[in-house]
Amino acid sequence: MKVVIDSKILLSALNQLAPAISKNPVMAILETVLFKVRKESAELVATNLNITIITEVAVGSKEEFSILLPFAEIINICKVSVGPLTIDNTKSQIVITDELKTRWPLGKAEDVKSFPAIPEFATILTANVTAGFFAAMNQAKKSLPGTEHLVLSHICLDFNASGLTVVGTDSLTMYKETFAVQTGIEHQSLVSDLFVNAVKDFQQADITANEKFLCVSTLNKKVIVKVSESRFVNYPAILTRKGPNNCKLNKNDLEAAINKVLVYKTALNFYVCDLIFEDGKINIHYYDQDYERGTETSIAAEYTDDIGKISLNARQLQSVLSQFPDNVEEIELAIESFNKPVFLSPIYAEDKKPEGDLLLLIMPIVSQTNPQ
Repeated sequence: MKVVIDSKILLSALNQLAPAISKNPVMAILETVLFKVRKESAELVATNLNITIITEVAVGSKEEFSILLPFAEIINICKVSVGPLTIDNTKSQIVITDELKTRWPLGKAEDVKSFPAIPEFATILTANVTAGFFAAMNQAKKSLPGTEHLVLSHICLDFNASGLTVVGTDSLTMYKETFAVQTGIEHQSLVSDLFVNAVKDFQQADITANEKFLCVSTLNKKVIVKVSESRFVNYPAILTRKGPNNCKLNKNDLEAAINKVLVYKTALNFYVCDLIFEDGKINIHYYDQDYERGTETSIAAEYTDDIGKISLNARQLQSVLSQFPDNVEEIELAIESFNKPVFLSPIYAEDKKPEGDLLLLIMPIVSQTNPQ
């Protein structure tokens, strides 16, 4: 049984499967790729039991069959081979040959029946999403704490009456963007950053989901993820604390000012800076008591209330500002008090509004020096 496939096409497909290949798999079979050959196309399947990726490629074959191929060896062969590859599955072994007749015997094929079954599930919702949704998940990933054992290490996809909301938070900052995607059902799916990496290049796709799985599919690729069974934080309750926007400023000016603070190196990488609102500007003051050094700068701003002073972690603020799209220059802040969340939202021209409604949050640092 033979199949012929272009090595570059196969390499591209294997790279798409990479997020589903574990570095330290619990079973050796998870280091392989299921190759389901048809006469003109083939499905390649990889899984780590939590995420399954399926992609389709063009091939040439006189027969229909399925084999298991070792992921690491196949991807290395694709990188060094010349021209199309012929994969020959004989009774005794698998042999791969390139255009220059270079041969790579891979040993006897494993039984395809030992490969984990592809998840099949009854869906409770269906939605169509576009590039903005996938970009939002990539940005929301920046708000995750980076710990695999916490609920907060997952991105929440919240299907609700307002649409489809993407939420990421580490309890000190939050990214929230809502898209006008109606499903007629309220449901939450918690997905890992591994899933986000697997779909980051998607431009448009269909989503199907139920209580255990979520699937994102295009014409030639499908990603199925086992969602977390944990309950996400009650983020809507936090949003009820948002007051009206009362400060307008240039995002690039604020980023430049924060970068001036971050030139210092601290022992705990913890930068507390004071934002003091006075005389139509924001004075940004940083002082490191341990090393008795600091800096101060100011930026122009428009604000309507007597905001006074609020203290923020400069490193966290820098990260939050980086989550705005590149074309955003002006932003609005909603600051109610020195000890309540600061909400940040972009200002767009009417003809440049994106499909998503974006809102960011950062928690203040409350210390003895804050006003009472």
